[in-house]
Amino acid sequence: MRPLKIKKIVNSLGVILFAEIIQKLQVNEGDSILAIETADGIHIIASDPEFESGMEAYRQVVSKYTHALKELAK
Repeated sequence: MRPLKIKKIVNSLGVILFAEIIQKLQVNEGDSILAIETADGIHIIASDPEFESGMEAYRQVVSKYTHALKELAK
């Protein structure tokens, strides 16, 4: 394991990922990745566009039908 350094990129901070990490994530320039907080720390995973689309649909349904979903859960 090699440490990653945080670098200033314009007005933000960023991390440059090593080629081995890019290969393991199976991502390319322009792809999205997710940083997920777990009990073990932060995990970085490749973002799945289909999953993200499904999650967005779920968020819209939940926000619109919160009460109905609570009643159905009883």
